[in-house]
Amino acid sequence: MVYGLQGHNKAVARSGLRWLRVRMGDQLNWVYISISLLGVLFVLMLGLNPPYSGGDFSLRKPVIGLSFALICVLGALAALFPKKCSTIPHYSSISAKTSQYFQGLSKGHHPVCKQFASHTIVLCGKVLCAGCTGLFIGALLSIVCAGSYFLLGLEGIHAQMSIFLGSFGLVLGFAQFAFRGFVRSLMNVFFVVGALMILIGVDSLVQNFFIDLFVLALTLFWILTRILLSQQDHNQVCRICISMKKECELFLKYNKSNSNR
Repeated sequence: MVYGLQGHNKAVARSGLRWLRVRMGDQLNWVYISISLLGVLFVLMLGLNPPYSGGDFSLRKPVIGLSFALICVLGALAALFPKKCSTIPHYSSISAKTSQYFQGLSKGHHPVCKQFASHTIVLCGKVLCAGCTGLFIGALLSIVCAGSYFLLGLEGIHAQMSIFLGSFGLVLGFAQFAFRGFVRSLMNVFFVVGALMILIGVDSLVQNFFIDLFVLALTLFWILTRILLSQQDHNQVCRICISMKKECELFLKYNKSNSNR
């Protein structure tokens, strides 16, 4: 009897900690979203009221351009080789809330589960992650455009227009979770290209190395926010199954594949 009560108390404690982690994670994501949107507002204010140009030096453009290109290269590599879903936690029993870790049956680095269908696209018969595909394409386009402006000296569109359009594209990227399939991929392309358009617009308008560095730091923060939102979106998909008291489809497939061995 005592052992049973101890087991029950441990289960309640685990459930409480799980709820606390979810709540704290949701609140933290709202903090990141708020700071990211404030960053967008800041660059829009720069576009409307550019400060006095100063702090410039001859290597400003190459240094800033190569720095942004490096961010794009690392992002493209992360999109090609994502770590997500190599092992993923799922509930083997909804009533017992027992978390089971197992090798994920995945395609496009998402679980083979209909709940994740909106997260993938099919291209040339191959299942790909919609978000990562868009980020990869956006990174390649941005590397070419960044090289053209920062290294070759080619001018883009009007600086203020570049900032406004880039900000709009960035916000669309944050809203990509409301879309599915190829539209979701397109939103992620807008996210990366939008960040570049903001950087080019600010550099052309202000011509200040330190403000360019600040925009690069903002870009890294926007990427981090995008990653956190993606993780929250994945967790929310599984939470919906749990709230509906459904047996995890992926876990059933995992058990079936093991029984056939």
